[in-house]
Amino acid sequence: NNNQISTLPETLGNLRNLEVLYLNNNQIRTLPETLGNLSNLKELNLNNNQISTLPVTLGNLRNLEWLYLKNNPIGTLPKNVEKFIKIIGKKD
Repeated sequence: NNNQISTLPETLGNLRNLEVLYLNNNQIRTLPETLGNLSNLKELNLNNNQISTLPVTLGNLRNLEWLYLKNNPIGTLPKNVEKFIKIIGKKD
């Protein structure tokens, strides 16, 4: 976190054993569709970025328990995401 990252590589989706990913306090605007391949991900922190939309593939993350989204200009979440995870700060 806190590295001024603005983009993420598509190859991020190859890290299928990853369980926790902190990308907070960066300049990320978009997330790669391959993020949905992180099948073991349990916690994803995206607080304090510039993300306006989330990929629909995020709904593939059936093990995701916590999604942190504070201080991002996100309008709505994909419906398949809201069903099964705890979302922190969607409206902040």
